[in-house]
Amino acid sequence: ERYDAGGYAQVLSTSMSDSGSGLAAFTYLRMNKKLFEGDNWRHLVDFVRNMSEGGRRQRLPDSDSRGSDIYVGHIKKTKEQKQEAGTVLV
Repeated sequence: ERYDAGGYAQVLSTSMSDSGSGLAAFTYLRMNKKLFEGDNWRHLVDFVRNMSEGGRRQRLPDSDSRGSDIYVGHIKKTKEQKQEAGTVLV
């Protein structure tokens, strides 16, 4: 039972044939509670994205501030919460 990025990378590399055609389908059989925990879930999401794009997508590092994959929704939500709190206090 593996949920690490290395395990997913191995599946991804073996899924590509020399002729350039990839898999048409992939079934993940180990859907359990452990899969949905922290890094395990993040690794699965990255793996699925890579599989859907034929392995061409390279995941950006967590510290990258220039890439398009950075989630900034929490910033907008915090700003909205501050605005709501400000209107309540007025």
